[in-house]
Amino acid sequence: MNNFKLDIHVILRIRRILSDITSVFTNKILHYVQNDKPLRFAVLILITVLFDSCIPKPLDIDIEPADPKLVVSSYVVPNRVMVVSLTRSFSALQDPNENDTTEAISEDFLEKVAVRTGLVTISYKGRTDTLIGLDSVPGIYFSINTLQYDYEEYSLYASDTIEDLTITAISTMLPQVKFDTVYPQIKNESLLIKYQFTDLPEDNWYVVVYYKKLSDTSNADLDVNSDPFSRGDNVQIGLDLLSDETFDSSIYVGQRQIYDVDSSDTLGVVIANISEGYYKFLDAQKRTEGIWAQITSEPINYPTNVVGGYGYFNTHHPDVVIIDLNEL
Repeated sequence: MNNFKLDIHVILRIRRILSDITSVFTNKILHYVQNDKPLRFAVLILITVLFDSCIPKPLDIDIEPADPKLVVSSYVVPNRVMVVSLTRSFSALQDPNENDTTEAISEDFLEKVAVRTGLVTISYKGRTDTLIGLDSVPGIYFSINTLQYDYEEYSLYASDTIEDLTITAISTMLPQVKFDTVYPQIKNESLLIKYQFTDLPEDNWYVVVYYKKLSDTSNADLDVNSDPFSRGDNVQIGLDLLSDETFDSSIYVGQRQIYDVDSSDTLGVVIANISEGYYKFLDAQKRTEGIWAQITSEPINYPTNVVGGYGYFNTHHPDVVIIDLNEL
């Protein structure tokens, strides 16, 4: 059992609600006593006392923590590379920042949830590839020999030998969609990125992701497949989710305004043809907007194709365009 006190954010939220209710109540009361100043003063004092007495004090609550499960995410680098991140779920009562006031996930916390001693395999076309754990980045497993076939089913098996946890998942690799054009344009202190691509036949869902390189490494090192657990040199600065149900024609033209960029920055723009299930997963994830919102806002049950765990195993095949603002 975990013993904890109600978070200050919860208390402040309750106080704001009480404040709104009190404001309406106060205005109505004062309307009836507006000509009697002593009575108005007495009413204000009484309401203030009542309001302060309604502020809840921290409560000791016992909650049974949920059993940990494996959480998976996956990435495809065109041609042969498959990357899988494997972590353990954690309770909302745990602090991912370890007393850090920023929203960045701490290194110590990452060490606790990342699965170092995992077994990860990908099976397809009658063969099975065993992914290799990356020693320098716990929880990351990769294969440089996983061949990529359109409409082929890829089966994931992953286990955590320490916690005795196992998950499975199946994903179908969809055909790659490519940008027809990507046109960046500097406007004032922002960057306008316009792009165009041709919609594939049948019903389709797409994701366009924008990354900004944080290090001074070369463009070739821009890790467009990095995620919060890979400690890459990038930060995701935007994401567009598209369904061709809203398209007016087979040629789609979109744009994204990027702020807080410098003339020396390097950006990556990625497009991928994704499944409807992964589209719904990303849409739910996008609405939570970061780790603290996931903990303090209304809970959201993410869609998943993982049996026995959380996350989403996807095999989307991305197209990547690098934008060097030095060349504009």
